[in-house]
Amino acid sequence: MKKRILSLALALAMCLSLVPVASAAYKYSPQTFTGNDCTVTFSNAAVGENLYFLDGNYNLEVFPLIVMKKGCTITLSGEKTLYTGGLADGERRTLDEFVFANYADQTITPEALHQSLLDRYPYLDTTLDDILIQLSAPNGETMCVLFESAAEKHSDLLAPPADPFSDVTPDDWYYQAVNGASRAGIIAGNADGSFNPSGTLTWAQTITFAVRLMQKNNFEPIYGAADQTGKNWYDIYVDYAMENGIISTVAANPNAKITRGEAAVIFAKVFEMYEQVNDVPDGYFTDVPKGSAAYDAVYFLAEAGVCNGMGNGTFGVNATFKRSEVATIVARIAGLVNPAVIAQ
Repeated sequence: MKKRILSLALALAMCLSLVPVASAAYKYSPQTFTGNDCTVTFSNAAVGENLYFLDGNYNLEVFPLIVMKKGCTITLSGEKTLYTGGLADGERRTLDEFVFANYADQTITPEALHQSLLDRYPYLDTTLDDILIQLSAPNGETMCVLFESAAEKHSDLLAPPADPFSDVTPDDWYYQAVNGASRAGIIAGNADGSFNPSGTLTWAQTITFAVRLMQKNNFEPIYGAADQTGKNWYDIYVDYAMENGIISTVAANPNAKITRGEAAVIFAKVFEMYEQVNDVPDGYFTDVPKGSAAYDAVYFLAEAGVCNGMGNGTFGVNATFKRSEVATIVARIAGLVNPAVIAQ
């Protein structure tokens, strides 16, 4: 929804983070933004600091903030498209439903924009305290606009969402994948708030993540602890994997460690490759000979940009499968991070 020309946008369904921030004291005055084909003026607003939310891929977006006083009007000189939406509590900060209409040379009230949203989505439970306006300024910088009461009610949006895990930092190569896959509900950490990225996975744990990934891709409810009704915690995931063609047999010991090659065979069954990313010649992975059990799966995932091996000409087919690696695989398949490009 970011626009690089002067425009207004209202977006839906942003969730609140865990750390509220005290509201600031704002100094109000008319605020005007001028572009090549349109000028937008707020009759009574103040420049704040930043607003934070997660985009559709669970990546952090940061926007400068404008805060409106109640009764503020929005005047457009020239023609622009306004996207109307509202803030709503939820489990994550994302952009969702909106409505839009073209306006030219007129003054618009936020109440009218809010009503246009309710007219189209009468089931939405939003008030003027849940209104968000997204504005792309002439310099291409996207800004967000809230009522003062909305800034107080949703003060958590004024702070970055906390990282899910204490042992995953922005300097880690798997940071974006772990955070994205976690916020998408595909992977989970430990009770102490850690993720243990170097920890190795069992067959049952790998099946669990593969099932959750398929459920997300199929827009199905993702299984959680409340859904586990079998004798073993992983039974519900194994049953789903059997029914949906991920596996055809159950491992003799589901709690045994799984190898990267075995994991590749599982994840190759979770999705279809819509676009080939890499042209991987036979023999590229020296430890995956043609005809071996993992050959088709490894080369399929490599061509799809899901895996790129160990960086030394091998895939590490017999190496143990790490938690950081499964997060990266599911994030790439789910489209939460960019694919892996193999340099030839």
